[in-house]
Amino acid sequence: KTAEVKKLAEKYFGSIPPGVLPEPIYTAEPEQPGERRVDVQFEASPTIYIAYHGPAFKSPDISAFKVMDRALSDGRTSRLYKSLDLDKQICLDISTSFFPSEGDLGTESGNIYVISAYPKEGVESADLEKAIYEELVKLSSTPVEDKELTKIKNRLDAEFIWNLYSNLGMAWRLASIQNQTKDWRYLN
Repeated sequence: KTAEVKKLAEKYFGSIPPGVLPEPIYTAEPEQPGERRVDVQFEASPTIYIAYHGPAFKSPDISAFKVMDRALSDGRTSRLYKSLDLDKQICLDISTSFFPSEGDLGTESGNIYVISAYPKEGVESADLEKAIYEELVKLSSTPVEDKELTKIKNRLDAEFIWNLYSNLGMAWRLASIQNQTKDWRYLN
């Protein structure tokens, strides 16, 4: 029972004084003047990773960035899947992710946004890479249609609500938000 737990916590931990919080560590990545490319050759299935710097969670661009990610890779109606898997049939699988993945918000200094793709047998990695960049150019030059935008926003809202549905989900979100922002109210 709650009252008993509080009583035991006070009995065993109440006399322990709080410790001094360590100073936060701030590291900044140096400016990157251009592309960094690594080609690794060995006996394995080919894989392409394309990575970009993403915005920090407090950036005004984070919402647009999340919508962009969903337009590119969220399910069978996403742009990358429809174009590369269904239409051109040059890809076994394509997905996006954030690294490091630190909860719903991302990191204070920004994530790395990664596009991972696996070409079908007989398809050159360079051809798949070119097709990915073509889709990125299309997204940057063609506005997202209202129907697509509404669908993405609805899914984001639904996922947010479903993630708060259970006590565990609520606790995880509140703890994660408190850890990242130092204020659990940021969830709102």
